[in-house]
Amino acid sequence: MEEKLKFVQHLINKGMKVEEELDGQHFREKWEERFAAGIDDKTKKDIYFNRFLWHIFSFGALKCLEKDEAEAAFDQMEKKNCYLFSQHHIVSFELLNAESLKVEDLGEETDIYVVDEDFTWTFVKTHESVCGPYFYQLP
Repeated sequence: MEEKLKFVQHLINKGMKVEEELDGQHFREKWEERFAAGIDDKTKKDIYFNRFLWHIFSFGALKCLEKDEAEAAFDQMEKKNCYLFSQHHIVSFELLNAESLKVEDLGEETDIYVVDEDFTWTFVKTHESVCGPYFYQLP
């Protein structure tokens, strides 16, 4: 818990307003609705989508930027307000004034998803050193 507080405090120190939300499940469902809409149920089952949403990228079901390219795209993306949520935790965050948010600010957090307020792009940092990070923007 102390690590989570340090992470949030770091974002606040960068000038962001961090509002804690208590419905991580809502964000995971909206993420699936926006970014996995074209993925059929059989494919989702085959890639274990129910375990990790980011499997749509690691299994190649959806083409995206990976590794350094993903980080560069995320860092260069114009950010006003963002949502940040975890794969497995109920707590999520709304980041206001997130213009300065960069990959390095995510620290040691893993299986974490960042999306813009309209869910038009996403950045995902996984727990697997050989998978990701991933960046995807809706066409």
